[in-house]
Amino acid sequence: MQAPEGELKGSGVTVWVEGDAILIKYSVMYYGFLGTKRVPVENIKAITWNEPGVGIAGWLELSIL
Repeated sequence: MQAPEGELKGSGVTVWVEGDAILIKYSVMYYGFLGTKRVPVENIKAITWNEPGVGIAGWLELSIL
């Protein structure tokens, strides 16, 4: 599965929106998971975002029901 333009890329993780879902693609092993995870937007209850700064990595946190 190819991620479209407008994606968010991090260390081994790519996130993008496709239709009514957010897709998270792991290119390295995280928590025993490798591949693409599909999360329907209706299951997301909260989003927390922190912009990266000098010497600090940014992050995206999704609270999923």
